[in-house]
Amino acid sequence: MERFLGKKIYGQKVAIEGQELKHLKVKRIKAGELLEVLTQEGWFLCKFEGFQKDLGICQIVERIEYTPRFPTITLYQCTPVHLKTMEDVIVGVSQAGAHRLVPVISERSFRDKKTILEKLPRWEKLSLESLKQCGRREPLIVDHPVELSKLETTSDLNLVLDNYQEGLKIKDLRLEGVKSISLVVGPEGGFSSKEVQMLKDKGFIALRLEPYTYRLEAASLVAVAILTNLV
Repeated sequence: MERFLGKKIYGQKVAIEGQELKHLKVKRIKAGELLEVLTQEGWFLCKFEGFQKDLGICQIVERIEYTPRFPTITLYQCTPVHLKTMEDVIVGVSQAGAHRLVPVISERSFRDKKTILEKLPRWEKLSLESLKQCGRREPLIVDHPVELSKLETTSDLNLVLDNYQEGLKIKDLRLEGVKSISLVVGPEGGFSSKEVQMLKDKGFIALRLEPYTYRLEAASLVAVAILTNLV
């Protein structure tokens, strides 16, 4: 079934507009067809009624209920020096099942906080677009940036991915009873030894991906995908 982004306009009606309306027309959706539509109030099964000016109008059939996946994974991603790489990270970890992504400013990362904040609307849009493709129900939350030094162990399991030092192999993790995971991933070139020690002192567990060293965007994707499937 086709999936679209829309908004509730009145009563049991949902409107599809803008770029989503173009997709609706490309898909040649006809009156009477059923669609899944994500609005500000959640997912709905809708029946497409037709076009009205610059809108595609749908009638809500029922709300689509779903159970959130556990454990929830928060990815603390150090912003890549080439900031556009963050787009690949967002699309990848959204499809892999991350719940939340927090851009992190570290010694070797991209450090201009103002520019990062300006990118947030674009990153949130990518999160929504990837949601339509991969079948997940809740969009990846893209949060405001934080400094690495401000991170704390707030989850049931707190990990820092670091292939440059000794650490626990990801295949050896045991997630029984774990409801939330924090995963910190460094920028290109990894963390400084001082940063890794700081995180370990706070209670983060060093984690390794083997047998190879991955590019930043691949490391985040692979780690999140494996953690999602260890349950």
